[in-house]
Amino acid sequence: SLSFLFYHHFISKPINRFDFNRCTGIFELFTEILDLRIYEIKIINLIDTGCFAYANTTAQTHAVAAALLRTGIDYQTVNKVFFRTKSRRRMQLEAAILNDCTFYDRDRVAVLSVPLSLMARIGASETDAEDLSALGPQIEGVDCAITMRELRPDVWKMSLRTGPRINATEACRLLGGGGHAAAAGCTVEAPWAEARERILAAVAQVAPDYQR
Repeated sequence: SLSFLFYHHFISKPINRFDFNRCTGIFELFTEILDLRIYEIKIINLIDTGCFAYANTTAQTHAVAAALLRTGIDYQTVNKVFFRTKSRRRMQLEAAILNDCTFYDRDRVAVLSVPLSLMARIGASETDAEDLSALGPQIEGVDCAITMRELRPDVWKMSLRTGPRINATEACRLLGGGGHAAAAGCTVEAPWAEARERILAAVAQVAPDYQR
């Protein structure tokens, strides 16, 4: 039998793979090579475009979405359940993160921290903590949002969301990670203050006009 790895993120080390950077999500790829069988879960995959707002949205993305809509799927319920409903603990988590957010580079870089202690204090679950990296880019004036999520004591998952000024993949690659130009990640093993300084140093190295 044959096994295939379909991957649409940038990785620095080449492997034997099919690399489909042009596709916004795996489902968009498979609509081209498989018979289109419609399930509501498939429309969720297309929302990897940030509800069609990110730069990876293409005419083909909309064409696939249109094909899904023509089948009569309940897209309004899907959108409400998966993208416009938050638990109370999630709301408390967002409030705490934003309250402790710190800013750098003339307030263009924001660091949002999610330590294990905060998760425990609020009683937040893994579901409550999903996609917290989407919070920082919504702050006015911020074009580089760094979300630091503590996975284990002193092990931090860094998620970067950036604008055109900073290539997120180039910054994360300096710390062994990768992803897209506007969305990338890496893992840093260090106490919080040191981990923060390491990711900020990486951002400063790739930003053309970073000011400390």
